[in-house]
Amino acid sequence: MSTRKEAASRGKKKMYHHPDLRAQLVESAVAFLKKNRVEDLSLRGLAREIGVSHMAPYRHFSTKEDLLAAVIEQGFLRLTAMFDEVLNQKDQTFKSVFTNLGKAYIQFVVKYPDHARLMFNGMMCDPGKHPQAHIAGQEAFGRLLRMLQRGTEEGYLSKKDNPYLQGHMIWSTVHGAAMLLIEDQFHMIDGAPEFEIDSFVDFVAERLLRGMK
Repeated sequence: MSTRKEAASRGKKKMYHHPDLRAQLVESAVAFLKKNRVEDLSLRGLAREIGVSHMAPYRHFSTKEDLLAAVIEQGFLRLTAMFDEVLNQKDQTFKSVFTNLGKAYIQFVVKYPDHARLMFNGMMCDPGKHPQAHIAGQEAFGRLLRMLQRGTEEGYLSKKDNPYLQGHMIWSTVHGAAMLLIEDQFHMIDGAPEFEIDSFVDFVAERLLRGMK
């Protein structure tokens, strides 16, 4: 005959030690945000979903905000990796690098829309609270500055302009288009042609470079 203790044990969901709980929490948070609001995310809810004790996530993240900062950090690391794929290609003209970085940015937002929405909501702006997310964001923007420095050295860009202002102008232009794209806002304009990343970025790059001489 089974004891009360054994019966109670069978009634409980089996908990186990996850080999890489931190990474699983980040991935589960991203999956959750695809269908739900960020306000509804909780560490205990993710623990139930993964099958670990409700206190296990707190070994890695003190608060939900810390978990979201880790998602943001992951997003910027992925964005930087996509930038590096462009920057590390050999024998490219500056115009090609300039254009392809813009395409990489929009492709990132399209591929990881939930990351993108979270990355730019203002959380990572406080380096004191979330230093790793902040550093990851700085690294991504640093790739853009590196590209602009090359353009200045090769005479494509004016030496009189502040590179940070140049970077902000390019970033805001491409980011705005990327966010409108994932929110399907281009279809709001009657008669407008289908939005295509390549043709759009080619068009924008040509006009930006012309004005930044």
